[in-house]
Amino acid sequence: MATPSNKYQADTEAMHNTISRTTHAASNEAAHEPKRELRHGRVSERMRSGELDLDLALEHNASSASSDAHFTYASDALNVNDNKTPAKKKPSKQKTSGDTGESGGHFWSEVLSYIKILVLAAVIAFLCNTFIIVNAEVPTGSMRDTIMEQDRLIGFRLSYKFSDPQRGDIIIFKFPDDETETYVKRIIGLPGDMIEIMPDGDGVVHVYVNGRILDEPYIREPMAAVSDYQRYIVPEGHYFAMGDNRNSSLDSRYWDNKYIARDKILAKAVFKYYKEFKILK
Repeated sequence: MATPSNKYQADTEAMHNTISRTTHAASNEAAHEPKRELRHGRVSERMRSGELDLDLALEHNASSASSDAHFTYASDALNVNDNKTPAKKKPSKQKTSGDTGESGGHFWSEVLSYIKILVLAAVIAFLCNTFIIVNAEVPTGSMRDTIMEQDRLIGFRLSYKFSDPQRGDIIIFKFPDDETETYVKRIIGLPGDMIEIMPDGDGVVHVYVNGRILDEPYIREPMAAVSDYQRYIVPEGHYFAMGDNRNSSLDSRYWDNKYIARDKILAKAVFKYYKEFKILK
């Protein structure tokens, strides 16, 4: 494809050839017609006119070429600008079934995490209740005023793993006459002790341990008068227990199997947390 400069050069050469031929023809005509010398001025004028026309033609061609070039360059510029179209925005990512699947997977993952936490909590609670603590409820008033009806308390299983129960401890144990039931009482007699329940010289009933009156600041009220003398010898590995509310307590005095075996003691009662919090002594 011819460029504007090449086109301009070709047009100029063609114009020069045309004017040269015209000038040459005029010269020949002047040579063959000497009598027309008077008209030489006209011929010269025509030649000058032809040169003027050539100059005008050259100027016109140059202007045209420049305009063409300008137009071409402008067109090229337009084409270049047209090519610089704005970058297309990437279409927004639409949710697909895969996204829904990922969301569903995340939901079930969270559910599984909660289940794991619940299972772990259940396992910890089971281990604690089996090996560390006992959670007990007292249904009766046999331990008033230390423990009231429907009070709930916590016992510590490990209390007697490395030491023996002591007199005055409140214990949680399996009922000797029915081990499916759990009782709460206070230890009065230790293995080998002789326990006696009888009135003193003033008629006040006391508990005697190995011949001495047991100091009991925790009892609710003095025991009612007894009709007969009561004496108990605590076997080895066993314990004698009574309630703090002596006049309303089903305890070692009345059981068929009066003594609690060491291995039937589940825990030492440490505190109650309902209906009130209280450290047990």
